[in-house]
Amino acid sequence: APFANNIANVPILRDCDADFLTKLRLSTTHRVYLPQELVVHEHDTGDELYVLARGVCSVYRSGRSERVGVLVEGSSFGELAVLGITTKRTATVICDTVCDVRALPRSALLMALAQFPQEAARLDQMVVVHGYSRRLARDELGRLDMLKGFSEDFIKMLSDEFYEQP
Repeated sequence: APFANNIANVPILRDCDADFLTKLRLSTTHRVYLPQELVVHEHDTGDELYVLARGVCSVYRSGRSERVGVLVEGSSFGELAVLGITTKRTATVICDTVCDVRALPRSALLMALAQFPQEAARLDQMVVVHGYSRRLARDELGRLDMLKGFSEDFIKMLSDEFYEQP
C-alpha cells in the first residue's frame, strides 16, 4: 500500500517500530479533496497529522496571495499539532489537484503510544527538544536592541511566527 510507505517517511515517524507504524496506518482516515479545496487554514485549531498520498497542494502563510511551498506525494504536515506542541495551524494548505490524503488524529497517536512505550519516550524527547529550541529563539529575540521595550507577549508571537515555517 502506498500509504504504508508514506507514513514511514514522515520525519517524526521515520525511525519508529514497524508494528507501531502499522497501528498508526490503521488509525488514519482517508479523505479526498478536490482542486482548490482547503485542507487546513492558518491559525485554525487542529490536532491531526496529514500525509499526502496522491496529488499536489500549495502552502500559504500570513495571508499572502503567493504560495510559500508545495506539497507533493509523500509530503506530511501537521506534525506540531499531532504531537501537541501547538493546536494552531501554522499555514494554509489548498489542493492544486485532486488529493488523496490520510489524516491521523492526536487521539489515535496517543492510543498507539500507550501500547508502544519506547515510541512514546522517543516522541516525548522530540517535544522537549522542540520546546528548548523555541525558548532559545525567544531569548535571542528578547536580547536584540531593536526589540527593547516590546512586551514579552509580542516577542513570543514574533518568535512563533519565525519558528513555525512550513
